Amino acid sequence: MPEIACGMAFALEATMQRLSFSVGLLTFALFGPGCSLLAFDDLSSGYGTGDPKENARDDGGASRQTSSSDPTLPTAPAQPPAEETTPASGAPTADAAAPYDPLAPDPGCTMSPFAASTASNVGGTTFAWTAPDNARAADGADAEVHLAGSGTLSGALVLSGFNASVPANAKVVGMLVKVVRHSAGCVFDHSITLGIGGAPRSSPTALGKWTGTQLFGGLHALWGGTAPTNGELAASSVNVTLVASFQGTCGNSRAGIDAVTLYVHHCPN
Repeated sequence: MPEIACGMAFALEATMQRLSFSVGLLTFALFGPGCSLLAFDDLSSGYGTGDPKENARDDGGASRQTSSSDPTLPTAPAQPPAEETTPASGAPTADAAAPYDPLAPDPGCTMSPFAASTASNVGGTTFAWTAPDNARAADGADAEVHLAGSGTLSGALVLSGFNASVPANAKVVGMLVKVVRHSAGCVFDHSITLGIGGAPRSSPTALGKWTGTQLFGGLHALWGGTAPTNGELAASSVNVTLVASFQGTCGNSRAGIDAVTLYVHHCPN
């Protein structure tokens, strides 16, 4: 009898285990692992014991626990934060190109500005420059000429006395003339020359219509000649001469020059 009773108890226990496992699988499928009866600690015989290793071994992984706190389970490596690529507002980016500055000297060199000490109108009495001294400094007051009739030329506006001295050990590599000018109509450049050593040098920059401030020459422009010596630059005879012309049918045209500046680009010799 005891053997029969034990056999019946064993069969009943096995039936209960199978029933519990079936119910657990159905609950897992319907509601997910959080509601599975297999996770309850009050069920016996290995199913639902709360032991993730036991569950994984007995049910083939159907109720395997995935808690990140289990040190036996692999974890994904931490990912580094994404690199910030957007600069703060107004901050330049690393590859942003600096704006071109035609007056910026070469590395190790210097761009020195010089203003004229005298200015005058030469010739062209019909269309002479009035108040030529106003062209010596950028102060809002212009040297002016009023032209009328296509092809008419202004007098020559001559600025001199720049006293463009550079260090004794410097070599001149280029010269540039900046003209701050204004026009109310069809005014064009007729000529602009740089007089050094008693001989005028013509502008290497193309002449054109007056549309605002214009730069003639450049960092490495010697205006068709050789590099001037320090003595030639410092001579009072160094001058900038400008002649304007009227072209077209715009009516009477006013031309004004506010400032003429001579820049000398020099480097250590």
